[in-house]
This record gives sequence, structure tokens and C-alpha cells, in this order.
Amino acid sequence: MKHEPTRYSRLLVFVGLLPLLLADLFVGLPDGAFVGGGAVVMAAAAIIHFYGGEPLAGAGWLVFGAALGLVSLVDPTANALYIVAFALLLLGGLALLVSQRTVDRGAERE
Repeated sequence: MKHEPTRYSRLLVFVGLLPLLLADLFVGLPDGAFVGGGAVVMAAAAIIHFYGGEPLAGAGWLVFGAALGLVSLVDPTANALYIVAFALLLLGGLALLVSQRTVDRGAERE
């Protein structure tokens, strides 16, 4: 797992979030259940990356979890600043994931 935490975390996120999304779509989960389940899945993905030696990617998944938490705490449509904060959290998480890939490719070249 040391060199391939991405494979495991992507599978975990897909397998973990798909049932939550389907249950929310067809049954209508309470916000707390959806956000709590999503946060657990994203935290588990972060742990996989931290354990696999990819701290930036782990932090990226934690930031995605923070974006999910923000949406559960506030109504993003109520204020434009909430939308900006949500977008910045998503972009920050994505930047952390991409930067981990950049670091990994740089290390492979050495």
C-alpha cells in the first residue's frame, strides 16, 4: 500500500459515497446522516493517504470533507460568500491532491 494509496482511496470513496448518494436520492437521508457518512468516508481516504506516505493528498481529502461539512452547516444559496467558501474549499482540496501527484512525479524522476 506504500506506493499505491490512490488506488485504495478512490475505491473507498466510490464504494463509500455511492450508497450514500443513492440512499439520499431514493429515500432522502437526513443531512446529518449524509454529511456524517461522507465525512467518515473522506477521513478514511485521508488516513489511507497519510499511512501511504502522501500527506498532501490526505490533507486534500480532509479539505473535501470540510467543504461537505460547510454545506451541511449553512445554506450555500443564502449568501454568495458561502458559495465562494465552498468553491475555495473544493479548489483547495483539489490543489492538494494535484500537488501530491506533482511531488510523486518529481520523486520518480530523481
